[in-house]
Amino acid sequence: MCARLRHTLANGGLASEVVGAMRERVATTAAAHTTEKQLLVEKIAQASSRVRNLTVQAEEGTVIGHGRTVLHERLEERGAELFALQERLERVERELAQMDDARVEADWLEQTLAEFDAIWEALTPENQTRLVRAVADRVGVDEATGSVKMYVADLACAEVPGMAESA
Repeated sequence: MCARLRHTLANGGLASEVVGAMRERVATTAAAHTTEKQLLVEKIAQASSRVRNLTVQAEEGTVIGHGRTVLHERLEERGAELFALQERLERVERELAQMDDARVEADWLEQTLAEFDAIWEALTPENQTRLVRAVADRVGVDEATGSVKMYVADLACAEVPGMAESA
């Protein structure tokens, strides 16, 4: 399998294609999350203001009877809305941090693929596995013939860490 990977990387195009696709996917995802984060911050400010206004009304005690019940229901609804927005913001911030990790992974992968022959033997088994997983979609073994086929990953469609949660 190592020989197949060396052969595939020999022309240098695969390394650029793999890393380019990975970086494009990370950049697109990070841009979308950054935009969503900005919108969430605005929505949280608005929801906080509504909760604060309703709380003031409830504390003043000027609303009585059925109106007070409706006020408390509205306050609970707005509080739940605020909580959901804050939870989503936390998820988006975690996913943005994962995009930073993915950028580091892309840099490592680019360097490793560019210098594959020199690096392979020096890699720990853990990093050899990491490299193969980054490049190979799957490996097929035909035990009858003893042949091994490596299917190169289509990183333009590969999942970037954090993407599954945001869907």
